[in-house]
Amino acid sequence: MPDPQPLLSGWRHLRLSAAAPDRVDSWDWLILTASGPAQAALYRAQVTAMHRRGRLPRTTRTLVVEDPAGKRIGSGGATLNALAVLAERLGGYEHIGSARTLLIHAGGNSTRLPWASMVGKAFIPLPFAADPDQPCPTLCDHLVALCSGVPSHLTEGGLLTLSGDVIPLADLGSLNFPAKGLGVVTIPAAAGLAGRHGVIGAGDDQVVHTLLQKPNLETLQTQGALLPGGRALLDTGIWSFASDALEPLAKLAASPETIQQLLADGRELGLYDDIPGACLPSSKEPDHLESRPLGLALRKALFGLSVSSVPAPTLKFLHFGTGTELLHHMAADWAGHISRRQMADCGPAVAEDAVVVDSLMDPQSRVGASSVISQSRLSARCCIGRRCVLQGVDAPDEPLSLPDHHAVWQVPMPHEGEVYWVTAWCGVDDNPKSSGDQATLGNIPLSTWCATHGVEAAELWEHGEEHSLWTAKLYPGNPHNPSLGLMDWMLSPKPDEAGRNMWRAATRWSLAELAGGFSAEAILARNQHRADRVAMAAISKVSQHALDRNILSLASDCSPSARTAILSLATQLSNESPVPPTRRRWLQADLLEAAGAEEAAHTERQDAWSAVTERVKTFLKRPAPLTWPQSVDVKHNAKRECAARIDLAGGWTDTPPICLDAPAAVLNIAIRFGEDLPIGAEVCYTNQAGIQLSLEGPQAPDAISLETPPAHETIDLTDPYALPKAVLVACGLGEALPKEFGIHLRAWSHLPRGSGLGGSSILAAALVETLTQFCNQENNPQQTMHRVLHIEQLLSTGGGWQDQLGGLLSGAKLLSSVPVAPLSVDIQPLHLDRSVANELNKRLLVINTGITRLAKNVLQRVVSGYLSRRYHATATFNRLAAIAEQARDALGSGDLDRLGELISETWDLNQTLDPHCSNPAVDEKFQGLPGAWKLTGAGGGGFAVWLLPQDMPYSEACEIATKRGLRVMDWQLV
Repeated sequence: MPDPQPLLSGWRHLRLSAAAPDRVDSWDWLILTASGPAQAALYRAQVTAMHRRGRLPRTTRTLVVEDPAGKRIGSGGATLNALAVLAERLGGYEHIGSARTLLIHAGGNSTRLPWASMVGKAFIPLPFAADPDQPCPTLCDHLVALCSGVPSHLTEGGLLTLSGDVIPLADLGSLNFPAKGLGVVTIPAAAGLAGRHGVIGAGDDQVVHTLLQKPNLETLQTQGALLPGGRALLDTGIWSFASDALEPLAKLAASPETIQQLLADGRELGLYDDIPGACLPSSKEPDHLESRPLGLALRKALFGLSVSSVPAPTLKFLHFGTGTELLHHMAADWAGHISRRQMADCGPAVAEDAVVVDSLMDPQSRVGASSVISQSRLSARCCIGRRCVLQGVDAPDEPLSLPDHHAVWQVPMPHEGEVYWVTAWCGVDDNPKSSGDQATLGNIPLSTWCATHGVEAAELWEHGEEHSLWTAKLYPGNPHNPSLGLMDWMLSPKPDEAGRNMWRAATRWSLAELAGGFSAEAILARNQHRADRVAMAAISKVSQHALDRNILSLASDCSPSARTAILSLATQLSNESPVPPTRRRWLQADLLEAAGAEEAAHTERQDAWSAVTERVKTFLKRPAPLTWPQSVDVKHNAKRECAARIDLAGGWTDTPPICLDAPAAVLNIAIRFGEDLPIGAEVCYTNQAGIQLSLEGPQAPDAISLETPPAHETIDLTDPYALPKAVLVACGLGEALPKEFGIHLRAWSHLPRGSGLGGSSILAAALVETLTQFCNQENNPQQTMHRVLHIEQLLSTGGGWQDQLGGLLSGAKLLSSVPVAPLSVDIQPLHLDRSVANELNKRLLVINTGITRLAKNVLQRVVSGYLSRRYHATATFNRLAAIAEQARDALGSGDLDRLGELISETWDLNQTLDPHCSNPAVDEKFQGLPGAWKLTGAGGGGFAVWLLPQDMPYSEACEIATKRGLRVMDWQLV
């Protein structure tokens, strides 16, 4: 089974770089090669969509380069041609070396995967790690994701090139690509397997001395390429060119004579042998290169550059070169990370393990096990067998009965001023390159099919032409709309004469002709029409509250006409619905925004935020209002001190309205710095009437006296005393000032502003408990939690319940809630063994980054994403809650290494929820640190925790932190 972790990590990194390009380095250029103008047009539409869907950073420019004059010039020639076009775009080859460029070779004919010849193997749909509300990701998307971590290592610029028909499952960003010369990613394999691949001969210093193509055992031995244990290093086809190697290569490519000379030669230039071979000592003798195209020119440009092996021992390759390989990879379960229904509308008669993506099917259409349906529309009379592939088939009104192990696709071909739609088919295991007796069609000998259907060889091939399926003029076209045409006759075991005559009279094309001469405009128009229908089917169900999905993502690929229909849905949205008003109003706003009605959407969102506040109130258990004592004396006072809190896992799940819709869980610990608790409040008797307010701490304002009672309507959110005034209102003490005496309400927080340690909520809790005690009432953590939630709503900060409980309650504890009104939080204290507590204190560094942040901005983005049901929001919150429980078990058992893994995953998920929860300044301070780290609270700055590896001394970590401008705090568990 494929390990999806490298792909999942790559996608997280890619989405982060696309959403926050200021934080994450990305490619300056993405270049794709294409076989001809039609394929290039489709590729340009695809890369535009990659930007739109957030699968490519906006800062990455794109270039699609087709083979010159439609001639095949090899992977090396295509590389030179791409660099020549890039040089022209940049105004000279001199600028290429400093750019970070990803080049994907995607211009093949797909002869072994003929239904992908049109879309290109690089853009076959592969629904792994997919956003359910976007079109299916393609192989190219996955490649960009897997390579997204590489640019951060190319500080001086460089080129990475790889093939567009494989997925290399590895963290390519962690590989040690050389800073000079060329690098080739290699994997060890048995010598017997090496005989079918390119092999790299390298010394212990990883310097390459030999390049071999499909060598036998004797050659491996004589060339010094056989490793101990009878293994060899395979060339993965992933090559890097550092700046010093890229510049001379780009200079050669930019010369007008280079490509012309290659075209005149007529032979293909190899990327994996000819270009790096020109660097090696074996190319010293000119005779060695004279027999190769551009051999001497390459030697002159590149000789003497170093070529290094880049080991990737855990890398696994997934090949997508044949239908057999594709179906095999689609059948794997990918540890649950494959979506078998991706932007698809289909019925119950589709096999559970069949894959249906970007398609619209009648509920009665049937699909057999292990089949793949992509970009298609099918009628109720469609019956698709087992292990079949349908790509781009438009048959909404026609019957289609497809036997097992078959592939069908449709291609628009220009002909005599019209566009003919050609329905092509073959067996998924056919090899169209095979000829003569080896040629098959529909999994039977091609000669047998010809005999059964009364077709002569002369009707399929020109005189002297190779008798292969690839060159056979088999497939008739329809000069009108897409139609299955003569599919029934061609598939029939007993074809009739009438069908034969129609087939003979029709204009027919071969697979080779279909691969290069299609109409890109017709394909794009049909794809847009189908995408509109698929998206609108889902959006309509969402607007009827039958689905809970992200409207903005669903509508991102819609045409203007579809957006008009979306606006109509927005106006019809009913208020009579069991769906919570918060979600319903946000859905209305999303529909309006998707339709282009930005101003109306903004107004609706303001109402949605008000609905959030009202819904939170329905879950709050409002304790009875406090009343001022009738009389007090000089000794009457109250005081409450609280710890700061460090959230280790589960943060965000406690935030309304998230915790009102799903179970929440947070693991946090209460800490102090030095001997005193950092947060507190005190109420003292005074003989001066009224309430005196004073705040102590960093940047504390001057003390004030209240002359009139605070009221909710008059609390100014910019007032430095807004928090204590809101506390008075929430406690019911804002109606009147104390009678016959005065009080001094003093509060303090010695935490830096914006620390991320829950300071404001914990200070509110301290004030609430102090006032409760002063008013001769008994404190209760649940009541305090509810009052603080009310305060958060008064101040529009919208925080959750973990901060106040984390500071009020000592030690480590798991806090959890379920979405039942009134909200109640279950408290599970962790009684840590002394040895565990001591190890935690030694290995967990609490760090002040020195960077202030405001949690409200981050919180609003996260809650907005949740209300819009943005990318896997619900799944992310569910996972965060699960991590909190796993982290409790790890901490309770003293498994701090496992706790570190969970802290790292928590930080990854926090960045999924909000890519802006950190910033470049913070990232730079923590880049490359061993162990696990995360910002506390909502992130954005403030404090962080760094859990050290077991073997890292505390003193060494402190020294590293200090050099990076980080302040390590002396903390203790409370």
